[in-house]
Amino acid sequence: MRWVQNGVMHPRFTIHSWNDDHTVNEPWMYPGVTPAIRSAIELRYRLLPYFYTLLWLAHTDDEPMLRPTFLDHEHDAQTFEECDDFLLGRDILVAKCRRTG
Repeated sequence: MRWVQNGVMHPRFTIHSWNDDHTVNEPWMYPGVTPAIRSAIELRYRLLPYFYTLLWLAHTDDEPMLRPTFLDHEHDAQTFEECDDFLLGRDILVAKCRRTG
């Protein structure tokens, strides 16, 4: 579930499963997390206009769509230590979940 929640915030989002033994392991196979996965995908659809804007800015102005936090907050020393969080464009902070559930 957390993988999907993070993945929807990336320019290229796919859901797939690959295993050496060819078993299928898709997120919707687990009813307990299906609502959270659906919610994450719905968020992605709501953000599509923003993604298109970011893609245009990447094309025209060489602005990165995904940005390390230190790129915009270089005076905050903690941004150089945190390697899991990132910005989607300049406006959305994508941070890891610090608790279960």
